[in-house]
Amino acid sequence: MPEINVDEVTKVIKDAAYIAIGFGVLTVQKAQVQRRGLEQQLRTQVADAKGQFDKVSGDAKGQFDKVTGDARGQFEKVSGTVEDRIKLLEERLSDLEERIDALLDDVEAKLPEQAADLVKQARTVAKDARGQVRSIVTRAA
Repeated sequence: MPEINVDEVTKVIKDAAYIAIGFGVLTVQKAQVQRRGLEQQLRTQVADAKGQFDKVSGDAKGQFDKVTGDARGQFEKVSGTVEDRIKLLEERLSDLEERIDALLDDVEAKLPEQAADLVKQARTVAKDARGQVRSIVTRAA
């Protein structure tokens, strides 16, 4: 039976956890950047519409109200889409975490008791770190 190096197993598990966390953080950040870009675009469109309104007299107010209403509708639609994508991303990350946890459960079951305890500790630390990262990302959104 090959000899199991506990330090190597721990290192591999930590690396996998860090990669999963990093991937999740990058993906959520990318979605937030896209959302902010869309929000800025819509704000610019609303500002442009307001500038046009200031130049026009008479029935321009009615047209402006229509444009801003449309912009608000688009903004709400985009915000809803971004929120849906973030939820989908969170679901996919949860699925990925479940798969990794299942794989690590299998590895942990095959390890000697002392190594399994170390793996369990590393997994607990990684889970806490994921929770902290998600908390930070959620507050940033």
